[in-house]
Amino acid sequence: MARLSGSDATFGPLIGETRLADGMTIYRHMAPSAETQTGTNFAGLVGSSTLSQNNRLSYFLVGTDGIVKDWATGSVQGRASDCVQYIGGIINGCNDMRQLQASRELYDMRVTTKAGQPFSSWGEAAAPVVN
Repeated sequence: MARLSGSDATFGPLIGETRLADGMTIYRHMAPSAETQTGTNFAGLVGSSTLSQNNRLSYFLVGTDGIVKDWATGSVQGRASDCVQYIGGIINGCNDMRQLQASRELYDMRVTTKAGQPFSSWGEAAAPVVN
Protein backbone atom coordinates (compact mmCIF):
# COMPACT_ATOMS: atom_id res chain seq x y z
CA MET A 1 0.00 0.00 0.00
CA ALA A 2 2.97 2.34 0.50
CA ARG A 3 3.51 2.47 -3.28
CA LEU A 4 -0.14 3.42 -3.84
CA SER A 5 0.19 6.53 -1.70
CA GLY A 6 3.78 7.48 -2.55
CA SER A 7 4.87 10.53 -4.53
CA ASP A 8 5.16 8.53 -7.78
CA ALA A 9 1.69 6.96 -7.45
CA THR A 10 -0.90 7.60 -10.14
CA PHE A 11 -3.79 7.12 -7.72
CA GLY A 12 -3.10 10.31 -5.76
CA PRO A 13 -2.71 10.77 -2.06
CA LEU A 14 -4.53 8.66 0.49
CA ILE A 15 -7.68 10.49 1.65
CA GLY A 16 -8.93 7.88 4.10
CA GLU A 17 -9.09 4.27 5.12
CA THR A 18 -11.72 2.08 6.74
CA ARG A 19 -11.26 -1.28 8.45
CA LEU A 20 -14.11 -3.68 7.68
CA ALA A 21 -15.73 -6.16 10.07
CA ASP A 22 -14.13 -9.08 8.18
CA GLY A 23 -10.63 -7.65 8.74
CA MET A 24 -10.09 -6.25 5.25
CA THR A 25 -9.30 -2.56 4.74
CA ILE A 26 -10.57 -0.02 2.21
CA TYR A 27 -8.01 2.60 1.11
CA ARG A 28 -9.37 5.74 -0.58
CA HIS A 29 -7.26 7.84 -2.99
CA MET A 30 -8.03 10.94 -5.04
CA ALA A 31 -6.00 12.52 -7.86
CA PRO A 32 -6.61 15.29 -10.40
CA SER A 33 -7.66 13.94 -13.79
CA ALA A 34 -9.26 15.74 -16.73
CA GLU A 35 -8.92 19.51 -16.96
CA THR A 36 -10.94 21.58 -19.41
CA GLN A 37 -10.27 25.18 -20.40
CA THR A 38 -12.46 27.20 -22.74
CA GLY A 39 -12.36 30.84 -23.77
CA THR A 40 -13.81 33.50 -26.00
CA ASN A 41 -12.55 36.84 -27.27
CA PHE A 42 -14.62 39.59 -28.88
CA ALA A 43 -12.35 41.90 -30.91
CA GLY A 44 -9.92 42.23 -27.99
CA LEU A 45 -12.45 44.23 -25.98
CA VAL A 46 -14.15 41.53 -23.90
CA GLY A 47 -13.03 37.98 -23.34
CA SER A 48 -13.85 35.15 -20.98
CA SER A 49 -12.31 31.87 -19.92
CA THR A 50 -13.46 28.93 -17.85
CA LEU A 51 -11.28 26.31 -16.22
CA SER A 52 -12.71 23.17 -14.64
CA GLN A 53 -11.06 20.06 -13.25
CA ASN A 54 -12.33 16.63 -12.29
CA ASN A 55 -10.78 14.44 -9.62
CA ARG A 56 -10.44 10.68 -10.05
CA LEU A 57 -11.38 8.50 -7.08
CA SER A 58 -9.63 5.15 -6.66
CA TYR A 59 -10.62 2.81 -3.83
CA PHE A 60 -8.84 -0.44 -3.03
CA LEU A 61 -10.15 -3.37 -0.99
CA VAL A 62 -7.11 -4.97 0.63
CA GLY A 63 -7.21 -8.33 2.39
CA THR A 64 -5.55 -9.18 5.68
CA ASP A 65 -2.71 -10.65 3.60
CA GLY A 66 -1.99 -7.20 2.08
CA ILE A 67 -3.17 -8.16 -1.41
CA VAL A 68 -5.66 -5.99 -3.34
CA LYS A 69 -8.86 -8.04 -3.67
CA ASP A 70 -11.00 -5.51 -5.58
CA TRP A 71 -11.05 -1.87 -6.62
CA ALA A 72 -13.62 0.83 -7.28
CA THR A 73 -13.36 4.02 -9.32
CA GLY A 74 -15.34 7.19 -9.88
CA SER A 75 -14.94 10.94 -10.29
CA VAL A 76 -16.00 14.16 -8.61
CA GLN A 77 -15.90 17.81 -9.64
CA GLY A 78 -12.64 19.49 -8.67
CA ARG A 79 -11.72 23.15 -8.78
CA ALA A 80 -13.32 25.57 -11.24
CA SER A 81 -12.89 29.24 -12.10
CA ASP A 82 -14.51 31.77 -14.42
CA CYS A 83 -12.63 34.84 -15.65
CA VAL A 84 -13.67 37.89 -17.67
CA GLN A 85 -11.14 40.21 -19.32
CA TYR A 86 -11.86 43.71 -20.58
CA ILE A 87 -9.77 45.85 -22.94
CA GLY A 88 -7.30 43.20 -24.01
CA GLY A 89 -6.74 41.82 -20.51
CA ILE A 90 -5.89 45.12 -18.80
CA ILE A 91 -8.89 44.64 -16.52
CA ASN A 92 -9.31 41.06 -15.34
CA GLY A 93 -11.90 39.65 -12.93
CA CYS A 94 -11.97 36.02 -11.84
CA ASN A 95 -14.38 34.06 -9.74
CA ASP A 96 -12.65 31.06 -8.17
CA MET A 97 -15.18 28.37 -7.40
CA ARG A 98 -12.97 26.00 -5.41
CA GLN A 99 -14.48 22.70 -4.53
CA LEU A 100 -15.62 22.60 -0.96
CA GLN A 101 -14.18 19.65 0.90
CA ALA A 102 -16.83 17.11 0.14
CA SER A 103 -17.89 14.57 2.67
CA ARG A 104 -16.60 11.03 2.50
CA GLU A 105 -20.19 9.89 1.93
CA LEU A 106 -20.37 11.93 -1.31
CA TYR A 107 -17.15 10.35 -2.57
CA ASP A 108 -18.39 6.89 -1.60
CA MET A 109 -21.60 7.40 -3.61
CA ARG A 110 -19.56 8.22 -6.75
CA VAL A 111 -17.54 5.00 -7.00
CA THR A 112 -18.44 1.56 -8.31
CA THR A 113 -16.45 -1.66 -8.12
CA LYS A 114 -14.84 -3.31 -11.15
CA ALA A 115 -18.00 -5.49 -11.38
CA GLY A 116 -20.24 -2.39 -11.45
CA GLN A 117 -21.52 -2.86 -7.90
CA PRO A 118 -21.84 -0.10 -5.30
CA PHE A 119 -18.77 0.17 -3.14
CA SER A 120 -20.96 -0.70 -0.08
CA SER A 121 -21.05 -4.31 -1.37
CA TRP A 122 -17.60 -4.77 0.16
CA GLY A 123 -19.09 -4.99 3.67
CA GLU A 124 -19.73 -3.13 6.88
CA ALA A 125 -17.17 -1.05 8.75
CA ALA A 126 -15.78 -2.61 11.90
CA ALA A 127 -17.22 -1.30 15.15
CA PRO A 128 -14.94 1.26 16.81
CA VAL A 129 -12.99 0.05 19.82
CA VAL A 130 -14.46 1.41 23.06
CA ASN A 131 -12.18 1.74 26.08
